Amino acid sequence: MELQVNKYRMDYEKLTEKKIDELRIQCIVRDGNTYIARSRGVFRNIYYFKLDMLDDVVVAEYFEKKKQALFQAIQQGLWNDVCTAKENWDGLKCQSYCEVAEFCKYGKYLKREKEAEDMAIKGLSEVRRLPRLGKIRLGIKKVSEKGTEYPAEVDYFILDPQTPSDLENEKIKADFEKLYGEKAKTINIMFPVADPGVYFPQFYKRYGSSTSLKCKGDGTEAQCATVEFAKGLKILRNNELGLPVVECNGRECIYYGKECSEVGTLQVLLPELPGAGVWQITTGSYNSIVNLNSCIDYIIAVCGRAHMIPLTLERRKQETAHDGKKSTHYMLHLNMDFKLADLQKYAMIEPTKMLLELPAPEADKEDIYFQENKAIEPSPMEDTGFVLSRCEDLWKKMTAKQHKELKAIYPEPLKTYDEQTLLKIEEGMKICVEE
Repeated sequence: MELQVNKYRMDYEKLTEKKIDELRIQCIVRDGNTYIARSRGVFRNIYYFKLDMLDDVVVAEYFEKKKQALFQAIQQGLWNDVCTAKENWDGLKCQSYCEVAEFCKYGKYLKREKEAEDMAIKGLSEVRRLPRLGKIRLGIKKVSEKGTEYPAEVDYFILDPQTPSDLENEKIKADFEKLYGEKAKTINIMFPVADPGVYFPQFYKRYGSSTSLKCKGDGTEAQCATVEFAKGLKILRNNELGLPVVECNGRECIYYGKECSEVGTLQVLLPELPGAGVWQITTGSYNSIVNLNSCIDYIIAVCGRAHMIPLTLERRKQETAHDGKKSTHYMLHLNMDFKLADLQKYAMIEPTKMLLELPAPEADKEDIYFQENKAIEPSPMEDTGFVLSRCEDLWKKMTAKQHKELKAIYPEPLKTYDEQTLLKIEEGMKICVEE
């Protein structure tokens, strides 16, 4: 972004012979002035952000290099060099935002992987995909004596909400802790769709230093993202995109244990938490994958299905042996301590009705996402008056234009709104005053 805008600056200065002292971009909110935007802390339709002024030589060299590469690609009729991880946002730009990804082998590969792993929910109004609300992590990062980070397993679940609002994330984590305790070892879940291959796919996956996927296999065959990533592997053929399909040796692969490992990606619903979407749990544990597959198969055998049935997921202590050494780990496991009759009663409820029977969150209650926890709850009248007083002080500091924008969203007098709405209005006023 900075390189592109600085190039516009240089072109303008050359054309007009006028010097530009500051660069800003104007961002228009796609869903501005809607309830969902305001509930996530986005109160204005337009925001401005300042960009750094880059050195002209750096900008010119970058675009000259890109120009020469484009000319060479046109002359050759192809281009094999992949953009850097920084340029393609670790592959995210290739998947969703690059207009020429279909002409790039790596772009084609990533777009196809995204389409294959997206979870399509058909027949749910016009919505065909459930959003991912965040991740449930199984470990933490620690720092060694040398100062390098490394992952460390814990015996509990760590909720990591990834909504656009920090306040909303904190509220979800607080609700999670209230339900299951500070270090939750069991959580209540549902599987969102019928096919276990969709909500719990498992592959051998190989990654490099970045988050971009180099290779993905099923133990028989694997597809590499580029020819370079197939180095040292037996190439069986090229797929329709011209990318190498190699022999997948699983645990016997030369990259296994270094860049490659088993990866199971579990997508679940947390029916007791607010939000319509899935939570992702990623595990590289062989025993966890086997445990979950066994439990899912058993439930399907008993009930005919496993999706939309209330289940309990837990971290279960289990001893493992590797190279003659025993160690203790905390595996994923579905709690099977239930009566079969009770489980079959749930299975008799149609999947489409299962969630309808859960209490749907009312729209007004979503405002509590922006309410800070209080050690002592004041009376509603005292607290509302206090928030109203702060809003009135902020109103005096706002411009006439900002008054008009706020009135378009909240047309009634401030004193007519309840406490939670006032807290939301206050957040928007603070943003206006800071600008």
